[in-house]
Amino acid sequence: MGLGDGHLDVDDMMGASVSGAAEGLAAKDQPSKAVRVKLIESRGHVVLDVGKSVLEIKKGMDFKAKKPTEAPVAQFTDESLATTALADASELVSMLKGARITVESHVKPAGKGADAFWEQMAENRATLIRDHLAAKMGDETGDIVAKGLQGPKSNNNVVVKLDLTPPEK
Repeated sequence: MGLGDGHLDVDDMMGASVSGAAEGLAAKDQPSKAVRVKLIESRGHVVLDVGKSVLEIKKGMDFKAKKPTEAPVAQFTDESLATTALADASELVSMLKGARITVESHVKPAGKGADAFWEQMAENRATLIRDHLAAKMGDETGDIVAKGLQGPKSNNNVVVKLDLTPPEK
């Protein structure tokens, strides 16, 4: 892709080691694309760490609490804030042309209910986020994978993992 097209080629991102991706950009792209990444991050919703291949959504991923006696339906606590945060995430991901994307939702069981409930809750949250990203990014997101995981990360923790390995040609 050429300058000013709004996309970062995966090859341009390889080797980056700092949040914000500025050091991983090709020198010719730094003024426009690095500034754009920093601007998006400055809104406070997302942080891109290319060195770890992770886009962390910091705000807006709070979900309505569910009990094991209820259906494990994923719903944002604040739909407007979630939509804004996911718009920032999709804007960054759209710049990473060629990246493979996995959305992880981590749920720490509340001590009650079967493991199957918490696994389904985590999966449904990841799917909700994946669907929001797909809606914002259009058809280019057919490869987004949603993973629901139980574990120590904490309740409502969402991580968007990016595989920045250049695709095989």
